[in-house]
Order: sequence, then C-alpha cells, then structure tokens
Amino acid sequence: REDALHRAHTGVSNELILENLRMLSSLRDDIIIRIPLVPGINDSDESIRGFGRFLSSLNSVKEVHLLPFHDAGMHKRERIGMTCRVPGTGPFTPARIREVSDQLSGYGFTVAIGG
Repeated sequence: REDALHRAHTGVSNELILENLRMLSSLRDDIIIRIPLVPGINDSDESIRGFGRFLSSLNSVKEVHLLPFHDAGMHKRERIGMTCRVPGTGPFTPARIREVSDQLSGYGFTVAIGG
C-alpha cells in the first residue's frame, strides 16, 4: 500500500529509499528520520503504523522528526502562477500532531515536531 501511495504522489517507488535506510542502519546507530506529513496522503493511522513498524525494524533510529504540512507558501505560489500540488489540504491540528507523535513514541522513538 505505501509503495502504491508513494508512486501515485511522486511517480516513483519508495523501495530505493527504504533500501538506503536499511543500508544506513547497518552502518550507523544514530539515525534521525524526518517524515513530512501531508494530510490525506500519509497521515492515516495505517500509514503511521507502517512507519513505526519499518523504522523499529532498523534498530538504529535515534529520533523521528515529524514535519507537518502547512500552507504558509500557498499564497506566494498563487501570486507567481503556480498551482497547488496538494489541493484541499490545510495545516494539521495540534491534536492530530500529538496523536501521530504518540503513535510513533509507542514504538520507542523520541519524537520531535519540526526539525
């Protein structure tokens, strides 16, 4: 499911990214993962559980930084004639960010918002 979502929104598979993380994990023990969260794309409970399962399999993740989508640049994009690539999305509520953080913390990670 996650690979299909990644392909749908980026045009490419996420397998190279995952394989690179596996390789990095075998070489280091202090990885910080940064996850851009986009409402309606990768913020479902199922997606968060998938992140947690995969990252906990690496045994080398020091921290997870959540990078919640925000619409701060939308007006600038509109002014210069760019279309929004994520139509209909808005910023996360603080409650939802806490929920996601708590879910990932449940896998034993230190979670930071931003980063």
